[in-house]
Amino acid sequence: MNGIEEHAFSPEEWLAEVASHGAAAARVQEIPESRRGEMIDRLVVEIGQAVYADAAKADRLAAACNALITLVPDRQREGKALRARGHMQFVRNRLTEALELYERAVTLFRATDDRTEMAVTMSGGMQPLIYLGRY
Repeated sequence: MNGIEEHAFSPEEWLAEVASHGAAAARVQEIPESRRGEMIDRLVVEIGQAVYADAAKADRLAAACNALITLVPDRQREGKALRARGHMQFVRNRLTEALELYERAVTLFRATDDRTEMAVTMSGGMQPLIYLGRY
């Protein structure tokens, strides 16, 4: 992708498209490689904001994040995306699924020796454990 095409990419328009139409319409392959990490970061934030207000939108954002994370080999970002999906499952009372996602995220953070993200994720994972009677 040349500089003109990369400059023409609008994160706001892409996020609006994802929120409205989902991952298939978002065409994640068209996101400039240099902007993909940034878009994952933004999706994680958007998922966290949408999870309480608009479950369908959160699902579309999570699907786009899942598609995009396959193009960006970054354990940190993948861990944050997994944690966001775990939170979505917790909010929906899908406790076992939430716990599995939190555990996968912790594994990624442990592999990168990021103790802060491990702690944040483990803290979030305590609630499903409590409700499941495993803590």
